[in-house]
Amino acid sequence: MMLLTPKVGLQKSFYFNYKYETFSLNLIKSFNEKIMAVKQVSKKTQETSFLLLSANENEILKGLKQAKEHGSADMIPVIVKLAQFEGNDSITKSSYEILYNLKDEKSIPFLLEEIKKIKDDSYKAAITASLWESGLNTNNYIEEITELAINSEYLTCLECLTIIENIKGDIDSEKVENSIKSIGDHLIHAKKEDTVLLVELKKVLETLLIG
Repeated sequence: MMLLTPKVGLQKSFYFNYKYETFSLNLIKSFNEKIMAVKQVSKKTQETSFLLLSANENEILKGLKQAKEHGSADMIPVIVKLAQFEGNDSITKSSYEILYNLKDEKSIPFLLEEIKKIKDDSYKAAITASLWESGLNTNNYIEEITELAINSEYLTCLECLTIIENIKGDIDSEKVENSIKSIGDHLIHAKKEDTVLLVELKKVLETLLIG
């Protein structure tokens, strides 16, 4: 089975400064672990993965186009990273187009895991917004979204509130109750200026219980 290997000799590429060389190698390691964990990986998936991890901007754009057409949920981590890259507007735009048009609900846990790692609140909020912009059904992730709101700054918390406000259909009342309790426990020790959105989120969750 073919594994991904880092490309060298491309110092002029935008990846090959310290920050993005490290980022690329870490992603290669992550993809290799996933490839080793399964018996078969399609040729198309391998090709798209190679392109996304390329040190060539045109190849990355080609990879993003392929990912948009037939990507898999486990490509989400690299696409989230590319969405945060400021060196090429086309790469950033294409990455967000994919994230904002996701249809596979298997993408949700990958997204939530990557969102938690983002330090910059503006990026974190923009990528969190993909959970409602894409119309994904987040009913089973109320607790995780609530925890994200509790542990994030204003913009991301606002997006989490929007996600919960857009939840429709059947919900797990136990998860909602746990989320309400988590917010309540947090509000006891939170600074007043940090509580406005969480208080509103708590109200929305309570409304979900009423039905």
